[in-house]
Amino acid sequence: MPKLEPQVIQRMKELWEIGRLSGAKLNGKIAQEFALGKLEWTQGLPDDTDLPFHRTTPYNMAKRYGWYTPKANPAGEADEEDDEPISGITDPIWHLSCILATQKAHEYTHSPYLEGIQNPFLDADVDQIVFAILMDVDSAYRPKPKMFRKLKPKLVELVTEEKEKHQDREKDALEAQAQIAAMGEAVLLAQLRAQGLPIDEDHVLLGMVYTNQEDNEEVKEDGK
Repeated sequence: MPKLEPQVIQRMKELWEIGRLSGAKLNGKIAQEFALGKLEWTQGLPDDTDLPFHRTTPYNMAKRYGWYTPKANPAGEADEEDDEPISGITDPIWHLSCILATQKAHEYTHSPYLEGIQNPFLDADVDQIVFAILMDVDSAYRPKPKMFRKLKPKLVELVTEEKEKHQDREKDALEAQAQIAAMGEAVLLAQLRAQGLPIDEDHVLLGMVYTNQEDNEEVKEDGK
């Protein structure tokens, strides 16, 4: 059993008593909260803090510290602890690494700014983005080389897909802007014609609306 910090033990106790989480589910939640670093119990802990990883650790600690109270069933027999992994997360670091990698793949290929500066990855190739994300994962979780070998091909596929989505979105945005501009030109043209103003038809064919200033002046002079 790893040597756990008091804050980690206290948080395990809270999760055990409030949600009665067990096994891998409780371990996974502890790992996720620690990785995000937003809750008070995570503050001040070193990056290499030990976390519970075996599915029986919460149950063993509950027995050791007196958190565990058998739940009696109608027959009067105590229920046995369920150590089956409810969440299905058997490797929290791999799970969290995948979540971070997915978030970064979307962020690096879509966001115009990163931490207040222009996103340098929008025009980068797939390999550059994948390398940057792997460095982010390494900085956050320090996984073993085996995990990088497994994560890299998944990242290549994910980043490629996200870049294609971003390009499609930009194309759709440009087409929408062109449609809005065309509609605006059509409305303006109709308004000018309704006012009896002479229109430069040659420019209309080019997608530009101009009134013929000389003809307009002649109309004003004839109307004197």
